[in-house]
Amino acid sequence: MQIEFDGTTARNSLRAILRYLFALFAWIYSGCSWVVGQTRDTIREGGRWAGSVTGALWGYFSAALGAERTRHVLERATKGLFGVRQDISVAALLSAPFLAFGTEWWVVTTTSYRQIESMAVGTWTGANPEPLVFVSVAAIVAVATLFTGFNSGLIPATALAMAPTFGIGFARYGLTAEYYGTVGIPDATAIGLMIAVVIGLPLGVTGFLIGTGLRHMWGYFEMRSGTDEASRQA
Repeated sequence: MQIEFDGTTARNSLRAILRYLFALFAWIYSGCSWVVGQTRDTIREGGRWAGSVTGALWGYFSAALGAERTRHVLERATKGLFGVRQDISVAALLSAPFLAFGTEWWVVTTTSYRQIESMAVGTWTGANPEPLVFVSVAAIVAVATLFTGFNSGLIPATALAMAPTFGIGFARYGLTAEYYGTVGIPDATAIGLMIAVVIGLPLGVTGFLIGTGLRHMWGYFEMRSGTDEASRQA
């Protein structure tokens, strides 16, 4: 069967297809242009809104920071975290590494990490309580309490409590573990940090809370004594 090819009809069909494609592309282009324009306008409006909100918040916080009550709260928070006297707090933070490695030296030279670990586990489980463990815990809490009572400062108080516990954990350095071989500096440091966070941090926070309570009690009695003296002089 012979198929006749009509050139005129083919050209007309091709022109119609091209017109359709041009119209489709024009519609797509106009749609994309509209989306881009709307997105650009939305971003600009969002930027203006964010700028106005940021300016309003900054003004609010600036006014709040300028208020006497807010300054008083920030001052108390700063003293509670870093201490009343910054020089004493810095001295405590600088002495923490020496306290840590001094404890590590004491463990290595007088006893061993394995013995300290056995004593701690026996005391914790109650199978073999050791008075040395209770005395050590009380001493760590007492150091944090005394520091807080004299100077306050959560960060230096907890650093002083975490330092000896880190030293105990670091005393694993050089030992031969059953599954890991010889304990190197990274492993000893990781163990020391874990013990410092799990044991030293709660002890430091406990000492800080006790010391803060004692500071408030001391301030209350000082205020009462001052009031009574003033009333007697009147």
